[in-house]
Amino acid sequence: RKTSEIQSFKIKSEGAIASGVRRIEALCGAAATAFIAEQNEKESAEKSKQLDKLDQLIAQLASHDNAPIRLPADASLAAIKHAVVEADKSLKKALASAAASQANALVDQAKTFESGLKILITEVQAPDPNTLKTMTAHLASELGESVVILGALCGEKVSICAQCSEQAISEGHKAGDYIRKLTSELGGKGGGKPNFAMGGAPNNGQLATTLKALNLA
Repeated sequence: RKTSEIQSFKIKSEGAIASGVRRIEALCGAAATAFIAEQNEKESAEKSKQLDKLDQLIAQLASHDNAPIRLPADASLAAIKHAVVEADKSLKKALASAAASQANALVDQAKTFESGLKILITEVQAPDPNTLKTMTAHLASELGESVVILGALCGEKVSICAQCSEQAISEGHKAGDYIRKLTSELGGKGGGKPNFAMGGAPNNGQLATTLKALNLA
């Protein structure tokens, strides 16, 4: 009877359904009010979730001496999500840099067999299996003909990675065999090819001891 009866009016969605034709779905009155309230509640919950994620990332960045990320109190959800993405990128860079520095410091710890083959078996700090894999590949590249076996506590589990060069394989060293042996002793599983292998196991506090006991002679 009159436009005031419409009260609130909220476009819910719109899109093309044919050439030159668009379809709009909208709500009005009590239905629009309820929809807006529901959307606001969802946005508030998502903002809270993203802020918690951002706080965790900021705490991790602080441990790597990165400057804190600051947002205004009335920051939009889009701004918070953008900050989370940027913080995640910064953290990955910081972790990669820390992993490279740690790997470089380990080069001198490698032992050398009579054949000239270098052996490095040790526990390292790595936040995830991919970082451990990168560290293993980096050390194998730096050492040349070598056997590199690294283990790390990643969350609540341990990850182990092994890489053997061509000379190492010709002398009887196989990455897959070492990973199967180590993960089996730790109550996990893993395996791979003679030149590269990975595996995981529950954290029972025996990683360092198990790695130290591995005999490659």
